[in-house]
Amino acid sequence: FYKAGLFMLFKVLFNLNLTQSEAQAACKRNYTDLVTVYNKEENTVLANLTKTVYPSTAWIGLYRKHPSYKWSNGDAVTFKNMIENLVTQMCCVMKADGAWDWYQFLSNHFMAAGMYHSYHLVLEKMTWYDAQRYCMENYTDLVSIRNQKQNEEVMLKGEKSSTPFWIGLLCDDWEWADGGLSGYKNWGGDNSQSFSCVELVKEEWSPAKCNDPKCLWCHSKPSSSAGMFMSLSASIHVSDDSMSWERALDYCKENNRTGLLRIESDLDQKEVEYELRRNNVSGPVWVGLRQSRLFGFWIWSNGMAVSHWTNWHGGIQPEHHLSHYCGAIETKDQVFEWHDKNCRSKFRVLCEFK
Repeated sequence: FYKAGLFMLFKVLFNLNLTQSEAQAACKRNYTDLVTVYNKEENTVLANLTKTVYPSTAWIGLYRKHPSYKWSNGDAVTFKNMIENLVTQMCCVMKADGAWDWYQFLSNHFMAAGMYHSYHLVLEKMTWYDAQRYCMENYTDLVSIRNQKQNEEVMLKGEKSSTPFWIGLLCDDWEWADGGLSGYKNWGGDNSQSFSCVELVKEEWSPAKCNDPKCLWCHSKPSSSAGMFMSLSASIHVSDDSMSWERALDYCKENNRTGLLRIESDLDQKEVEYELRRNNVSGPVWVGLRQSRLFGFWIWSNGMAVSHWTNWHGGIQPEHHLSHYCGAIETKDQVFEWHDKNCRSKFRVLCEFK
């Protein structure tokens, strides 16, 4: 991630020493809420900034509540293939027949999710949290499964595993104060202590007594659905109103906006998805994709050609004469893909911002 963007997402209140409930009230009053941490890079940025504060510990938004299911990548849990039984502090495996089961404190093979809905069986044995970390660093995440068809695809990919293998489902009793769905954790040892709140100590997390006074990290995203957030190359503005693609072209050149959003790499796409999830924006949303009606190739609204990296639905660029001529990001089952759309359709818009 673009580090300046992450710095702007977080605000530390280091001159206050508050209990966890007081800290959450202060964040809500001044920003949005106590921070939710979605990945290793965010955690590292928070840890580095916390090192400038004395004492070098701070509240984050994780706290103990009722047991619940959650996917590692933050997807909503819409499909399960096991007997309903909420068990605390357990991680999910897939067995040879495609059924799921709960394991704890074991090392297993695991299934990673890659680009274009690809699956990769990793035959190294790791704990669930180590497997999660490995997948985030080398692929995208542990696999999440949204329906029976995907479950069968993952089962077939896992045939070479001699034992049940980890998937990205976790059941624990930790929740985020702002309702975030992040399954990322970075415990620094035993997290089974009975304390119900969590502090950041260096780069590791530790359960802590909720009435201990500490400084705090708040998330400073805009509380309204319209606003700005940082991307890899620029700030991104998301419109409040829906409009046609042609109107969006003009809209994105007004008030310091520099044009419709371009997405030119896997990293760009991940950041956009991350921020759409974080800001609770559902698609479709217009981006700067447009097809040449004469030649059929796709270009960005500034005239630049679309690079070899794309994220079209199904991995296939829409065919000339069989497609609509404008492009949007559409979300289905928490999957964000590019789709061709009728340019007259009215959607919200993603613009680049100075």
